[in-house]
Amino acid sequence: LDDELINVFFQTFKVFPCKLKVDYMPEKMDVDAFRDGNYVEILNLCPLEEMVLTLQEVENNDLSGWGSVFRELAGKWIEDICATQAHKFFTKAAPIQVFSGLGEGMADLVIIPLALSDGNFTDYIKCLLEGTSSFAEKALRTSAKITQFAASQLNSNLPYVGETSSCP
Repeated sequence: LDDELINVFFQTFKVFPCKLKVDYMPEKMDVDAFRDGNYVEILNLCPLEEMVLTLQEVENNDLSGWGSVFRELAGKWIEDICATQAHKFFTKAAPIQVFSGLGEGMADLVIIPLALSDGNFTDYIKCLLEGTSSFAEKALRTSAKITQFAASQLNSNLPYVGETSSCP
């Protein structure tokens, strides 16, 4: 029975598009592996928050066994992610999200008053206050994220820093 499950033949295996949310908090970067050329360790440099990847529709034909199905599926998804969504790994990294959050807040500071006011000075002031409030909220949220990120990096790297320090 087990051999039959492992060696199943799939005439057609189809997976419809779906979304995958990634929240990744690195444990520790292996600096020696990075120096030896393992560039995947860059992913362990900073966390990824709320990154959503869209996995494309995949249809495979004439495959034997679950291993070949999953290998083909993963291969096509990785190829598509590298070709069309690699920028998300950069823009969703914690240090970059800080700047995008502040940029969003700055845009609210300018766009909300211009978009919502009807040319009336009183409406403009109300909209300016709304834009300022939105900016302040995003700036506070961003500063909290920076503090959390700095504390987690300090906590995870502090033992490593102590090992390599040359100070007495």
